[in-house]
Amino acid sequence: AERLSRGTGHSGVYPTSIAWALDTARCVVGQDSGAVLRMGSCEAREAQWMVPNAGAQASGLIHWAHDAELCVNVRDDERSLELVPCDKYYSSMLWVMPKDLAGAIRWGNSRTRCLSWAGDARDTAVELKDCPLEHVKVRPEALFLMAAPAGRHSAPSRDFGQYGFVSELWAPAHDIKERIEQMHADFGVTEYLMYGVFEGFSRPPTVWAKNWRTKLGNNEVVREALLAAAVTIRMVGGRSWLYLVAGATDPEDDELRGGFQAIDPYLLHRSLGHKWFELLQSASPAASETAQRKYQQACGCAMKVEDLWKDVCCKAFAELPAEDRARWPMPDVRQMMTDKNCEVQAIDACVAGSADTVLEAVVLGPAWAIRQVPRWADFAWSVGLTGIHWDALTNLQEKQHADIPGFLKAALPILRARNLSQTMNFVDGFGFDPAMFRPPDGHGGLIAFPFIEVTHGARDAVQKFSHQLGRGFAVAAFPGYHKSHCCAANERQNAHEYGKEPFELGLERWADACRQGGTYLLMGDGNRMAQGPYLPGSMVLSDEETAKVKKHVMPHCRRS
Repeated sequence: AERLSRGTGHSGVYPTSIAWALDTARCVVGQDSGAVLRMGSCEAREAQWMVPNAGAQASGLIHWAHDAELCVNVRDDERSLELVPCDKYYSSMLWVMPKDLAGAIRWGNSRTRCLSWAGDARDTAVELKDCPLEHVKVRPEALFLMAAPAGRHSAPSRDFGQYGFVSELWAPAHDIKERIEQMHADFGVTEYLMYGVFEGFSRPPTVWAKNWRTKLGNNEVVREALLAAAVTIRMVGGRSWLYLVAGATDPEDDELRGGFQAIDPYLLHRSLGHKWFELLQSASPAASETAQRKYQQACGCAMKVEDLWKDVCCKAFAELPAEDRARWPMPDVRQMMTDKNCEVQAIDACVAGSADTVLEAVVLGPAWAIRQVPRWADFAWSVGLTGIHWDALTNLQEKQHADIPGFLKAALPILRARNLSQTMNFVDGFGFDPAMFRPPDGHGGLIAFPFIEVTHGARDAVQKFSHQLGRGFAVAAFPGYHKSHCCAANERQNAHEYGKEPFELGLERWADACRQGGTYLLMGDGNRMAQGPYLPGSMVLSDEETAKVKKHVMPHCRRS
């Protein structure tokens, strides 16, 4: 690399593969001089290149590591690519590398022309095609990923204390500051989940916005309070994590989702209805009803899972293949539902109910990280946060064979370029690999620490995952809303805890997690207890209950 830097006059040249973001096992492969560039296995020796480091030099030559005297050149047809003897004075050999080494590789002669591959196994030639200047509009097939140079950025530390959340960012800044200091002093919280900070799912608030309303609950977020929270968390020696739903977009943002595989909107709406039932239920219980009756009505107490569907026909319709649901109300699909004793009006009601969704989502992979992470990383950095916590809609991502490690791997250099870290909630362990937080090169793993969200079998979950995680992990197994624990939609993790008050159950799980070397998500916003995944709906603890937490849990939870 040093020899090439001197020979070309460009600094920051380093070795890497150039992987296709839609399938990171496929890389640009060189051949003999004059031969067309093609896609092949990343394991091939011919798949190694010497590229200009985008952090040091915006443009330069792309050398073939197998023969460093050969460089990538655009042929006269301005479409096909070849290897020819390097000459830094030929503009047809100059390339503009993507920021953070993830994105479109643009031709120096025309930045609206990019490397691209259509994914056709019969035609593996890499070509130069038109691509827009705006990063988020580049088609996925023109997105490539290069490994960040070893040691480019320092690794995030895995040492941490207890886990808490901040969700009421409409409160005055001085109140936010006091709550954070209280959680740190009373419960040893050093990891703070900044929940519901975003305005929409597709893009962050504008830089000049002083306040905005989040689509997740329509709560107000005041920038001054957010900035105060970030500063206070740093002052107590903690870290702040921007909560984002990985893969999510605003429902109307077809352009952003363009070219990506979408998660079935009908199933997504059903899944979110369970996850955020407090927020998304269509009818709220009357204020005069008892807490027991509110729980029953909102949560489905004493009901079977099937009964939680507005109509049994909605469940039957959901069981159809996605391509059949998309053709509703074609005659053959209508006949399918008629065979299940479901009338047209019933299915129309199901479809209409799912149309009013809060978000749509795509299947996670490296290409999506390249498209979406930069704008959110810029926002997190601008408000002084430590990193991003990705909430994976894992039950649906798993069905769609999402590439969770690939997403995190592509996001990492983008975040590290801004001195940010990342973590993700692995629902029931899906997508998690212990290697993710083991530094492969001595410079940090993919995630700062593992976060496991348990949705069933919580009794043995901490012991199960602690064997995989070692010390330094967080667990969320929400304790529920009532001692009956009969919310079939959202309390499968509490199925064997009938008769145990949520507060007592939460204390047990927190202490157990600490004994196993981790921590547990329970407390936030000063003295509130999380009952379920929608954190702004948490329950305020009394002074007596707060004292009980400190007495019975904190002795087990010394900072690691």
